[in-house]
Amino acid sequence: AVEPSGRPGFSSEELAKRREEEQRMIADMQEIVDRNARRNDLESYILTMRSGVVVGGKYGEYIRGSERAAFLQQLEKAEEWLYDHNDDDKQVFIDKLAELKVIGGPVQKRQREEEQRPDLVAALEKAAQSSRAMIRQFKPKNGVTDGEKLRSLNMACSEALKWLGEMQKQQSALSRRDDPVLDCASLSARTQEIQRLAEALEGDSGPLDGVCPSPIAREGSGDGRARPMDVD
Repeated sequence: AVEPSGRPGFSSEELAKRREEEQRMIADMQEIVDRNARRNDLESYILTMRSGVVVGGKYGEYIRGSERAAFLQQLEKAEEWLYDHNDDDKQVFIDKLAELKVIGGPVQKRQREEEQRPDLVAALEKAAQSSRAMIRQFKPKNGVTDGEKLRSLNMACSEALKWLGEMQKQQSALSRRDDPVLDCASLSARTQEIQRLAEALEGDSGPLDGVCPSPIAREGSGDGRARPMDVD
């Protein structure tokens, strides 16, 4: 009679070795995928900015003439460099993209700020107006606490509108090629501060007749909060 010796298949050592090989293959494949993605990011950025910064392009008004010429030359050299470095590590492509964004990043930001600023100005003005209407109708329940909250909200509205007026005057004196002084992050921060103070007051009184339950326009926002500007 034939008696079995051992078990069919691989030994535990062989199985462990094959698992390690499989993990290495998976890691190598992921590295290739990541490298290709970073290379595509760089190539896409070169093409987007090269067409964008020319006169009449999306970013054409947001870059000075001398800067435009130097940046276009840098983009052309980066494209030529890319053809000879297709198989470099992903970090090489990340670093090259970062080099281009030294000039391109501020240009894109100026355009983005210009595009988003009107809506954020309107949101801040609406927040202040709605909150002041709330203050006029508010009926205090706790004299000391409510009084402090009313004063804080009223001060925030007044300071925000004064700041907005001053910044708008300064912004109007700048060209689109200049970095903005009335930036979207500051507009969002002012709006959110008014909203925070108004919601604290609402929590004590509940909704007031004829007053929007939040000083921020809720259309398309989901939770009613002012949205900060987008970042690359």
